[in-house]
Amino acid sequence: MKAAPNSLAAVSQPHSLEAERAALGALLLGGEASRTAISSTIGALPTEDFYLVKHQVIYGAIRELYEKGEQVDLVTMHNHLERMEKLEAAGGRAYLAGLLDDIPLVSNMEEYVKIISAKASMRRVMDVGSGLYGKAAQDSMEVE
Repeated sequence: MKAAPNSLAAVSQPHSLEAERAALGALLLGGEASRTAISSTIGALPTEDFYLVKHQVIYGAIRELYEKGEQVDLVTMHNHLERMEKLEAAGGRAYLAGLLDDIPLVSNMEEYVKIISAKASMRRVMDVGSGLYGKAAQDSMEVE
């Protein structure tokens, strides 16, 4: 039998960078289809569901532009991030442009959101489990 690790911190957290990149790329395509996708995604996908901080920064900026009634595309996003001094935190200009290189499909947005949400839910469960594991390992947990 394999010994249990001393910590759950070493376990890789569930995520799908492909789904995150595709979702962000689809939202940055611009046009009416992209705007409709942003509208439906905002209510279904919290910013913190993105695994990478730079993806959280980009998605948060997409939400900000949309909520202000401004157009969202690669150019407006770059400008907005630069004004907010968050361009580097978002990975820089080349990273933003690279999100469109993956040929994202707005029509698949619902699937991207499902994948991102599922992975985020798994991470939350792991966080709860890790906290319980830590308390049990420190013998600081009260059991009735």
